[in-house]
Order: sequence, then structure tokens, then C-alpha cells
Amino acid sequence: MPDTGPALSEATQLPAGKTPSREGMFAAFEVAGYRRLWLSGCAWNLARWMSLFLVSYMVNRLTGAPLLVQLVGTALFAPMFLGGAIGGVISDRFDRRRTILLQNALLAPFALLIAAVVLAGEVRVWMVYPFMLAMGVGGVIDMTCRRALIFEFVGERRLTNALAMESLSMTGGSMLGSALGGTVIDAFGLGATFALMGALLGGAFLLLLGVVTPARTFGAAVNLSFLRELSAGFRFVRGHRALISILGVTVLMNLFYFSFIPMAPVFAERMGVGALWVGILAGANGFGSMLGTLVQGSIGFGQ
Repeated sequence: MPDTGPALSEATQLPAGKTPSREGMFAAFEVAGYRRLWLSGCAWNLARWMSLFLVSYMVNRLTGAPLLVQLVGTALFAPMFLGGAIGGVISDRFDRRRTILLQNALLAPFALLIAAVVLAGEVRVWMVYPFMLAMGVGGVIDMTCRRALIFEFVGERRLTNALAMESLSMTGGSMLGSALGGTVIDAFGLGATFALMGALLGGAFLLLLGVVTPARTFGAAVNLSFLRELSAGFRFVRGHRALISILGVTVLMNLFYFSFIPMAPVFAERMGVGALWVGILAGANGFGSMLGTLVQGSIGFGQ
């Protein structure tokens, strides 16, 4: 993989006249531009997790078939399994901010189109799977590009804190996205909830549009072909047992952890509860993760 280059100096990262602090849960927010980058990520994570809950809920109502409901999660998470390495190469080769902007610019109209179809009463089950697959591809692009952008913004000294705040955005999105989706479904219906998701994706685009990125936002000139660079990445992983162990734990966790989330509407239907309580059930897993992230963000900074 191409070298991503040295981290920016503290003087470059901090606003003029501001001296670097040494600790604090929100220390990464001192870096110019990082706050908008983080808020853009919050809007994206809300939309992403809301999409999983919303489409699972709708497919369950339309079909009552658990297999079709579970395929919603398969469509969302399959690109992460199959395309994560490709996303890393894309992150190295292209401007990361523009890549994230492009995926938000494409997904927001897609969500609004689904909203219009639902409001018109013409939605069919097959229509939602391409949308979820597109959200899954967007998740790969966002995850690989945004993590690299975070390092470029905050540098090595604030990286632990910034990644903890990024994890807070993800876990908070998991918890609040489902609960918010259930609330809006109960109040305004499925079509309005898809429209809200489109608005969140648009908000993520606008927030990131105003971010001034560091001078170097993508890798140096790449001499390897796309396939050779991908092969080099796999060879690098094979040579490090620690990375293999981390990947193994991640695969096991993802296999058994995320697979239950799309099934929350199926479980809740058997309990006879409404959309709000389905959303709370689907998002409850993010609450403990969010607490752990807050602890890590406050004590892990500077390590």
C-alpha cells in the first residue's frame, strides 16, 4: 500500500492562536475542521443505521418472511466483507473527501426516490435490496476514507481520542437511528421516514462540503496496478500474526453480532409492539457500546 505520509504538525492542525491541550474527552475537536467532519459522520451513521431498521421493518410488514427480512442485512453488510480491501485501495488512490461526498450525493436522491415510491403506494420488496446494497457500498467507502481522513486531520497524538469519538458516532447512530426511525414511522409513516433518511444523507454531504481538508488528502503517486496493490495488501496482512488475530476476532464478532439486528422487527411483531418499541429494541445494542466509547474517549487520549 502507498505511504500515507507523516502526520501534520500541531501548529498546522490547531486554529491560529490556540495552544494544544493535553487531555479531555473532546480534545480532537480543537483541530480545525474536525468538528464538521465528525458531525458529517454522525449524520451518515444515523442514516445508515436508520436504513437497516427501516427497510427491515418494511419488508417484515410487506412479507412476514424472516428470510427476506434477514436478506436486508445481508445486502447491507455483504459489501463490507467482499469489498473492504478494495475500499482501502480506493482510499489510497483518490481524494478521500471527494469520494465520501460522491457517495452521499448518490445515496441521498436514491433514498428520496424510495420515499416517493412508498408515499405513492407503489413500493415492491425487490426495490429495497438494490438500495441496501448501495448503502453497504457507501459504508465501505465511508469507513475506509473517513478513518484515513481522521488521521490526516488530528495526527498521531490525538488519534486515540478522535477514533473514540468516531466510535461514539457509530454506536450513537446505531442506537438513535433505529429509535428515531421507529418514532417517525409511528408519527408520520414509512414514506416520511425514508425522506428523513434522504435529508440526513444530504446533511452529511453539506457538512463535509464545508470542510477544508489538509493539503495532502490522498496517497502519493501509485506505481502498482490496482490488482498488484490489492495483492500487496493481502501479503502484508499474512505476514503479521497480530493483524490476522484481529481480523479473526472481527469476523467472528460481525458474524454473530450484527446478524440479529435486522431480525428485531420480527421479534417485536411477535410481542405485539409498535414501531417505536421496535426501534428501541433494535437500537438497544448501541447503548452499552456508547458508554464504553465515552470511557475510552476520556481515558484513552494521549496513550
